[in-house]
Amino acid sequence: MTPIPAYSAIGIFKFPYLLRAADEADAEFIATGHYARVMNCKASGVTLEETKCLTKGIDRKKDQSYVLYVLGKEQLQRLRLPLGDYTKEQVRKIARSLAAGC
Repeated sequence: MTPIPAYSAIGIFKFPYLLRAADEADAEFIATGHYARVMNCKASGVTLEETKCLTKGIDRKKDQSYVLYVLGKEQLQRLRLPLGDYTKEQVRKIARSLAAGC
């Protein structure tokens, strides 16, 4: 039997579970700490409907979009990736400033 790589397990097991838990909690979205982005893009084909596309995070050294490639457009519609617009150093700087305020 061939083992399932961890990144495949994300789409097969983890995200469906997270979305079910979100539905039970009446939450419209889920957020993770992956360094990737979900952006608006035009669907290919005849229609011009806008859909969500997975793109690389700003921090090319920490990009994790390859881990999420198995997610479908319905899953991407509900996914928020707040760290994707920052570098790891920026996130650490924000965390330090928030911790200093406690």
